[in-house]
Amino acid sequence: MQVGDYVEEWKAHQRDLSPASLRHLESLLEHHLHPAFHSRRMDTFDHKAVEAFTLLASLTGLLRPQD
Repeated sequence: MQVGDYVEEWKAHQRDLSPASLRHLESLLEHHLHPAFHSRRMDTFDHKAVEAFTLLASLTGLLRPQD
């Protein structure tokens, strides 16, 4: 299963998200996570993939330190 397929299944079962939360989630997925992970297979998704993503996101300004 690919990450994108997993995300779609997960979203389909989220009943308690408000419309605003759902819009925010969709934006995060579309602009940040899908480009990096959408076609990646779940069995290859590990801490190394997350660390590489967060490093790149930090370097490009996608992730900003919390105030």
